[in-house]
Formats: sequence, structure tokens, C-alpha cells
Amino acid sequence: MKLQCLVLILLSSSLNFSQATIPRLKPLTKSQLQQLVAAGMDNQRLAKTVEERGIDFELSGDYLASLREKGALPVLLRAVGNVGLKKGQYPLDKDMVRELLTAGIDSLALARAVMERGIDFQPVTEYLQGLQTAGAVEALLKALREALPKPLGKDQLLGLLASGVASERVGSLVQRRGINFKPSEEYMETLRIAGANEAVIRAVREAKRPPEFVLVKTLEGHENTVRSIAFSPDGRYLASGSVDATVKLWEVEAAHEARTLAGHRDMVTAVAFSPDSRSLASAGIDETVRIWEVNTGREPRTLTGHTSEVYSVSFSPDGRRLASGGLDGTVRIWEMETSLTVLTLKGRVGKAVVFSPDGKLLAGTCYDNTIRLWESDTGRETLVLKGHADAVNSLAFSPDGRYLASASSDKTIMLWDVGTGRQTRTFTGHESAIWCVAFTPDGKYLASGSADGTLRLWEVDSGLEVARLLNGPMGTVPALAFRSDGRYFAAGHDDQILLWKVEE
Repeated sequence: MKLQCLVLILLSSSLNFSQATIPRLKPLTKSQLQQLVAAGMDNQRLAKTVEERGIDFELSGDYLASLREKGALPVLLRAVGNVGLKKGQYPLDKDMVRELLTAGIDSLALARAVMERGIDFQPVTEYLQGLQTAGAVEALLKALREALPKPLGKDQLLGLLASGVASERVGSLVQRRGINFKPSEEYMETLRIAGANEAVIRAVREAKRPPEFVLVKTLEGHENTVRSIAFSPDGRYLASGSVDATVKLWEVEAAHEARTLAGHRDMVTAVAFSPDSRSLASAGIDETVRIWEVNTGREPRTLTGHTSEVYSVSFSPDGRRLASGGLDGTVRIWEMETSLTVLTLKGRVGKAVVFSPDGKLLAGTCYDNTIRLWESDTGRETLVLKGHADAVNSLAFSPDGRYLASASSDKTIMLWDVGTGRQTRTFTGHESAIWCVAFTPDGKYLASGSADGTLRLWEVDSGLEVARLLNGPMGTVPALAFRSDGRYFAAGHDDQILLWKVEE
């Protein structure tokens, strides 16, 4: 027995000694790998070495391209790519996606990496078409469309530093993309512990970030879907029109219902306040426009003349006129003092009409998927905007009147230069029809609601999605609005209204 124990001890010591003396293979550095490729090392053997030892750097498209130019074959590029995708935290650049796909990396694996790590570029149509030609499957193309380069989140930024990405690179990324959170001093100290230098800390402090939305209350009371909402210009009230044929007024600060306005015989499709906040217009599929006194709830006037459902109303900035658009293919401009139609615009007009901020123009959607602009005083058509492939459901002028945003059932939002009629940007990402769109009062961001159940915030200058207030897929978002001071935001979500406070 003693002899057996001695043998076991010796064997154990021998094994431990042999394990201790086997040197751990170090990962390959950038320069080592480049030198081995340039020296003509067998790519099959080098690929195996990469798989066994790994790499000690964050992979980029430029580096993959440099290996290929030095003679690296697809077998090696695939090995480097597979190791790099598992190791890295940095968002994928466009050259890296293209190089990996060309080298033969599995499209589904690449799609997973895109969803996990994100991308630092905006994939335009031509780029996606090129990937498709190179063999990209739809899952990868879909992942790229949905992974538009967003501002960095708290965990993502910390993860980059913790995984060893150089501070210079992280700081550059923060400067380009911004962040989507308000960093606390405790978080800043956590970044330092993770390896951030003072340049990164400064970049985070100075980074652009979208407004922060804090849900205040869910307003309940409608018995069916909320189709339209609007804040009064004085900020006191929020109005909502519903499929249940009622209009409700809500006190914003108290976040409760003030009164219900009943009078429409069927669905209420649109609501709009007058500039002085004293009157509220509502439109319905009962072919009428009704004007309510806000303080009393009394309905003093009903405007008739449309011969089909009325889907939109908009007050002129001076409050003297009201425009209404109906499925009878016309826009009617009413003189508020007389309640008489002063102008009727024809042209197969559809579901949305809106005055420009200066009141000189009126924009309307049309059945042929176009948007038309008219001079509001004369009715002269000035522009026809073509680009959408399906119905246009909502329009919004930027606060300065330079741009017009249009939301469509083709799942896109388009931004138009009002002066030239040129389409300047397209916002993509929604997976279903987009029902509503609105600018923030400072004009820096756009909010959109969709049948896909999501509520998204976009940066106007970059076209990037910077926040998502509702993630779907349940429900639909048919209406939204910002208060004129930018401090509150509301959105219809099925038969409820969600009210957020907006903090800079």
C-alpha cells in the first residue's frame, strides 16, 4: 500500500511539473501576423496557428485588407476573422464586414456579430447590394439595416474599455457617435478603473447625447385606439381623438383627464389646437370638422362641406384659418371668423395636411404616394415631392420651416428640402408602416411611431436612430406630439396615451 501511494505521489508530481513547464502560447500580434504573411508562410499552417494562439488586437477592416494585399488567402482571412469576431467588442466597420464576407465567413455568424457588436457606419443601398452580390443572406442584410450606428450605451462603452480596446480608439468613437445616457461621477470613476484615460473621460463629458425621456404616466380612459394627439401651445392641455368617437382633454402637469368632448358620430381621426390655445379642432369620419371651446368644452361650430371622411386638421400660425384634408380628395381652407371655405385644393389629397411655420405654405399627402405643397393664400401648387413607394401617412415641418418630414407605409421617413424639393435624407429601420412623425421643438431630432409597435427617436443631422422608447412588437403607435417647450412628449399606444417628461 505504501508503495502504491508513493507511485501515485510521484506520478502526480510529474504531471504537475510537466504542466507547469509547458509554456503558454502567446497570441499573435499585428506585426507578427503581417510579417509571417509577407514571408510566405503556408496559409493553411498559419490559419491553424491563429486558431490555436489567437490574436492580441482588435480586428479592423483596414487590417484584413492589408493582410489580403500582402498575399493572405481566404483560409487565413477566415481564421483571423473568426477569432477576431469572438474576441472583439468594437463595432464592426464597413470594410471589415465586406472583407469577412468575401473571405467566406458564414453570413449568419456575421449577422450575429453585427447584432451583438453593432456597426460604426450607415449602410447605404449600394453597399447592401454589393454585399448581396458577394453572397450575403437576408439575415445579414436585415441585421445591418437594423444596426445603424447608434450612440454608445453605458454597458457598451464600459465593455470596450474592459476588453482592452485602446483609450484613443474609444475616445474617437465617443466623439463620433455620442452616448445615450447621462454619465454620473460614479460611472466616470468606473471608466477610469476599466482603463479610460482623461481624454476618454473628457470625451464622455462633452459627448452629444439625445434627450432623456422619463415616463410620467399612462393616461387611460379611451375605449378604443387613440388616433391623434396634440398639446395646446400654452402647454396646459393634451388633446386626444379616438376610434371611440370622443375627444378627451388632459391636464398635462397633473396628468389626469379634464373633460370628454362628445359630438362626433364616429371615429375621431385628428385634433389640433389654435395658436392661442382657446379653440380645439377635431376631424372625423362622419365628414365633419368640429370646433370646441377649450375652457368650457362647448362645441360652438361644426364645419361641413367634405363629402367623405376627414383625416386631418391644421391651424395657420396666425389662427385665422384652418385647413382640413379628406378622403374626398380635397383640402379645404376655412376662415375661422366666418366658418366659410375660402379655398378648396384638389389633387387626390390623402390623410395629412399641415401649415408651414410661417403660414405661407400648406403641405398635403396624396393618393399617388406624393406630397404636394401649395401657397396657402392663392392655392398655387409649388412642389410635388416624389420618392415614397407607398402611402404617406404623416407630415411635419421642421421648426425653422426649412425641411418637411414624411412618414410612409413603405417603412421609411424622408426628409425634404422645402426650398428645392430635394430629398436630403431617408430614415430606415421600422419593420412596418410608419403612422406618425414629429420634430423636437429644437429641430435636432425626429420621433416616429409605427405599426411595428416601436417608438423611435432619430438624429436629424446624421439620420441615425438614437433612442427607442417603445420596443414593440405588441401594439401600435398611431400618434405622437411634443409640447412646444420640449419638456413633455406624448404618444398614443393602442387605447392609452403614454406621457414622458423630457430632460436634457
